[in-house]
Amino acid sequence: MSEIDFHHPRYRLLKPLGRGGMGTVWEATDLESGDSVAIKLLEGDSQADRRLFESEIRTLGLLQHENIVRLVDAGSLDNGLYLTMEYLRGRPLSGLLEEPGPTDEGIEWLLGLTLQVLSALEYIHDRGIIHGDLKPSNIMVLDSNENRGRENNSPGPHSLERPPVIKLMDFGLARGSSRLRLSSLAELSRGHGGAEGGGTPLYMSPEQLASNTVTERSDLYSLGAMLYHLITRRPPFESQAAALTRKPAPPPPDQLNTACGGELARMLLSFIDDAPHQRPATAGEAAGMLREATSLANRKPERTPRLMRPVFVGRERERGIILEEFTKAREDEALRTLRLTGAGGSGKSWLLHSSGLKTRVEFDLGGRILSTSFRQDSRGAGGLGQILLQDPKTEYSAAFMRRFGPASLPNETRLAGPGASSGDGSNDKVIAEASETLRSMAARQPLMVMLEDIQYATEADIDLLERLAVALSDSPILLLLSYRNEDNSPGSLVERISGQLDRMAQPSPLHLGGLDDNALREYAESVLSPRLPAAPGLLETLSGGSGESPLALHRTLSRLVSEGSLVREADHWNHVTEPGDTKPALAEARLIDSLSPIQQRTLMAAGLIAETFDEALLGCLLEDDPEAGSIPAATAALISNGLLLEGPDGFRLAPGLGLGELLSSASPGRVGELHKRAAKLLEENPHPGAGLHLRIAGHLELGGSRPRAFAHFLEAARHGAKDYSNQLSLEAYSRALELAPERKRPGILRELGELQLRCGRMQDALDCLLEAEKLGDSRGQPELWNSIARVLHRQGRLDEAEEYFRRCLDLAEKDTSVMAKTCHGLAGLFFDRRDLGRARDYFQRSLDLHGEATEPRELVPLHLGIALIERLENNPRRCISRFKEALELARQAGDLLDIARIQGNLANTHRVLGETSVALEYLEESTRIRKLTGDRQGLAVCLNSLARIQSYRGEFQAALETTENALHTFENVGDRKGIAIALCNLGELLLLRGRTEDAREMLEECATLDRKNEGEPLACNILCNLARVQLAICEHQKAEDLFRECLRKLPPGQRQDIRAAALAGLAEIFLQREMLEAAEDALREAGGFSAIDTGVENAVELRALRMRLCRKRGDIEEAIGLGTEPGGPETGRYGAARVALELGAAYRELGPDWADKTEKYLERSLKEFESMGCPVEASEALGELSIYWHLTGEEEEAGEHLGRGETILDSGQLGARRSRFTERFKTR
Repeated sequence: MSEIDFHHPRYRLLKPLGRGGMGTVWEATDLESGDSVAIKLLEGDSQADRRLFESEIRTLGLLQHENIVRLVDAGSLDNGLYLTMEYLRGRPLSGLLEEPGPTDEGIEWLLGLTLQVLSALEYIHDRGIIHGDLKPSNIMVLDSNENRGRENNSPGPHSLERPPVIKLMDFGLARGSSRLRLSSLAELSRGHGGAEGGGTPLYMSPEQLASNTVTERSDLYSLGAMLYHLITRRPPFESQAAALTRKPAPPPPDQLNTACGGELARMLLSFIDDAPHQRPATAGEAAGMLREATSLANRKPERTPRLMRPVFVGRERERGIILEEFTKAREDEALRTLRLTGAGGSGKSWLLHSSGLKTRVEFDLGGRILSTSFRQDSRGAGGLGQILLQDPKTEYSAAFMRRFGPASLPNETRLAGPGASSGDGSNDKVIAEASETLRSMAARQPLMVMLEDIQYATEADIDLLERLAVALSDSPILLLLSYRNEDNSPGSLVERISGQLDRMAQPSPLHLGGLDDNALREYAESVLSPRLPAAPGLLETLSGGSGESPLALHRTLSRLVSEGSLVREADHWNHVTEPGDTKPALAEARLIDSLSPIQQRTLMAAGLIAETFDEALLGCLLEDDPEAGSIPAATAALISNGLLLEGPDGFRLAPGLGLGELLSSASPGRVGELHKRAAKLLEENPHPGAGLHLRIAGHLELGGSRPRAFAHFLEAARHGAKDYSNQLSLEAYSRALELAPERKRPGILRELGELQLRCGRMQDALDCLLEAEKLGDSRGQPELWNSIARVLHRQGRLDEAEEYFRRCLDLAEKDTSVMAKTCHGLAGLFFDRRDLGRARDYFQRSLDLHGEATEPRELVPLHLGIALIERLENNPRRCISRFKEALELARQAGDLLDIARIQGNLANTHRVLGETSVALEYLEESTRIRKLTGDRQGLAVCLNSLARIQSYRGEFQAALETTENALHTFENVGDRKGIAIALCNLGELLLLRGRTEDAREMLEECATLDRKNEGEPLACNILCNLARVQLAICEHQKAEDLFRECLRKLPPGQRQDIRAAALAGLAEIFLQREMLEAAEDALREAGGFSAIDTGVENAVELRALRMRLCRKRGDIEEAIGLGTEPGGPETGRYGAARVALELGAAYRELGPDWADKTEKYLERSLKEFESMGCPVEASEALGELSIYWHLTGEEEEAGEHLGRGETILDSGQLGARRSRFTERFKTR
């Protein structure tokens, strides 16, 4: 991979730092944090190099030690590998080889560095890792500023008491001790013969060169050979041949450099002995030998520790669960979600970024990590846009960039207020594009998407997450959501998304509690330097005083170090005072008091910023501070103390930190000036989003700049409304109103009212708009009145709404835009009154006023309104034509949900006409769009429509399962009206399956819910279905009462389908009772409705009942004529079987000459009903067949059919029907 090949969205390469056997190391800028980093790029296509590179990433991901370079990030880009490390300012030890040999003091200095190397080796050897490539160029000596940035109050680099910090690098050859072989070194050593080459034999042990098993003693050999070289300025063996033959033997070091003492010389030779057992056994033993052989032995060991930066330890169980969930998502090719919760400071970010999780996912499991935090940084970046824009293979639409890439577009593309929209700005289209982007990424590699701090997500973000979870259900993605326990409060957005995930049967939240005892011990030993075991007393203090939270644990250690109560006792760190002496709040205050003045001012500035920041922002904020040059060291000290947290996006204040006293100690003028300076720095972002505007406004208000704060609050509100961040927008509008000049209040109130209307807060919207009406002038009154009228209409106050609409018409005679909107509003009002003639007139008038230049999306609802009128007026073909016009306009506008809704309406209209194939085509496309946009509510509506088609085809079990899926989806989204409709449909389907008790319970549950719902009730539909349940179990009087109650409650001229079904039910009861005239009256009334009014299913049922009436009257030929008249496939499978049953019974009445026809139609109906799983109808067919066989003299056959019918009725919930069945057919 070359420079021009590496185009990573997070990093920008600056200059090469060095080249090794596998690739080049570059200095780069981390664009997310602004920090300098070192990036190592793999070059070439060698599989051996690739394996070694992956091994280095895995190894570094497991290591957290003050003397080992820290891994920041790793991954693959265009099939090339990279790893990102902390950028180290200093010089490698190999630079010393070009200088004269060291003096006594220089050797002492080198030995101090060597002890740090041995500390790192002891750490990795304890974890079963052999470095395998120790040499001077792999050890970096940090300069003095870098040292101060990594520990508290360390002296300069040339101090003999405390030498500079070193970092061990290049773990490309690191392996378990039984796996390193000469063959694995060959690729790296080929062509590199000097000390700078990777895998050079100059420092290799004999067993490593001989391809034997390497051990910890092999690393100690390399360390001894390296130290020999640094002291004497020549390696023990000066060529590869000499290293292989071990000849000539290396001269004693004290002969080559007289500053080297004899004891030290003998010790170095023992390190490089040919026989491994003659070398030190462990790094700890080697460190002891070094001290004994030099004046280091006379130096007093450090009595108090230094506190290093926080590190990650423990959490193996939690990491395993995350990896297990990712594996399931990958193998099942299905989206899974996992919530990571815990108190602030419990280590959620550490687990995600510092536990080696990314390495395991990307290199062991073949996945890709995408991560973001909903905490915005100083540039306003963060949230979902940060990951959605990471796919270089996708070209994004302008609407998408407006939503997720604010820096990409000029200010004039921003919208003026909540009511504004653009032709390509549909939220649904943007959501569809977002889902397609992630689906495309997941098709190439399974994804783990880390979404941190979702408590800071906006309402629009949560809505997008909910819909993406549906749209990406069949993609191999693990969504990892992290938040604090306390943010999952009732009514919060976190509770909303958590509730949905619970309803989707996703895994329960993974809670991060305290560290276990082993992790507690490891943490203390990892951050206290020098590294020593922690005494039981210290561990007891830490466990009791920190709650075992990693952040609280680090703060406790910081307090103990600052108090001087952590001391060295018998090579252990121990706490010398009793635990529990200091209350946590007091301890925190003491810790802050112990900080230096510049550290306190840095902490105060971080508290004012209150979001993620980088050192550049902090430096600008404190640029006039007399100690501004010490800000990096102060920042590092605050991180070491646990007062600041460092993450992949920068720094942020530790959660729960109380800075009230610190802030109050500063002068108000100074605090105000810092707020104004913070606002100015944030304003440098050329295109800030809603969240950044809100932050700027807050700083300006606290800084005393109220007019500018007002302007930014208003911008935040408008941006938030445009991006569907409703909660943020409502807050910003409220803050803007508090600061607004009187002359601007009416306009802001109107915008806020429009937003409240969009959020469904009707009364709040009306209050805002009415207040705006009182304060405003007449120039904007028509549009304001239009808004008030729309709210009143939504509240059901139709007369008041009409009055406001009329005012608009009177005042806006020349404003065609307002006139068009008002006519549209009046059309909807009259439509709800079912005054269809006037509704049509106003819809058409609005269309005429809009003209040709109108945006297509504004015309869609007008054509939809006219289409619905055509449907209500029984003009199905004209209805379909209007729907198609609306569909074409919606496609031009690119409004996906409008397209899906219209296609759903077209599907239902064609279904009612019996044109199921066409209906299915529209329904499939509507379902696809609903799924693409994550519209779960619309998806449930589509499922209901699909179930109706399946039912029409006689696929009742499939229809039952589809409706149950629709019910579960409605329950997930909390759509109570949808739940009621699905329950009613389920009751109807259960009845067809003969499950009368289940059907009744379902319908009664539906009735209970329906009484609580607003809008058009389902009571008549429920009554009709409950009556059919009673009819199925032969409770004819109860059924009749319910049918009549249903007919009484139906509004005149409405729901003719339910009216026809109730009349059909009454006709069936009257036919059972032989009340033929009453049956004829009911069928005649129902026959006055058209097929589109009643529905094809009811039309076929009425046809079958008329056939039975004719048969009972003796008009057999008329009955047969009704049964054989052209019907075609629109009759439906169930309807065709019903007609066949009546037709077979009619032919039977003609006598034995028509036996073939009788048997043919009755057997056909029986087969169909059994196949569809309809026990009531199947038993009826068996009963009619038993009469047929009785008439032909086949008594045994007749008895068998009658017995089969009885068995069917006995086996389910139809026992009440069984006795009536036997009595009726035996009598006949």
